[in-house]
Amino acid sequence: MKVSDEAIIAAVLSNSTNRDAARACGLSEKQFYTRLSQPELKAKLATARTQLLEGAASVIQARVGEAVETMANIMHDKEAPPQTRLNAADGIIRNALKMNETVDIQGQIAELNRAVFQNE
Repeated sequence: MKVSDEAIIAAVLSNSTNRDAARACGLSEKQFYTRLSQPELKAKLATARTQLLEGAASVIQARVGEAVETMANIMHDKEAPPQTRLNAADGIIRNALKMNETVDIQGQIAELNRAVFQNE
């Protein structure tokens, strides 16, 4: 019985090691690695991983507002220990700086892409 590509992909994405994924599929490690080396399966796995990460990123992005609000509440809580309040303020500042840097980099990439595609 041939194990489907989808079963292998599901096993890879739901197990922490390839050894465990191979077992989950009922394949030997050699069979498993042979299948993983096939270009079509590699492409499908790459797509599945990207989709999984994009889904996780969406969930995280949906919670960013709540996280910032929680940090702001802690920062303003006069009964919270000073170090806790400082950590919350520091977290907000650090994340704001990272976000600004990311937005700047994305803008630069977009400009480079426009320049490249205009010159083609």
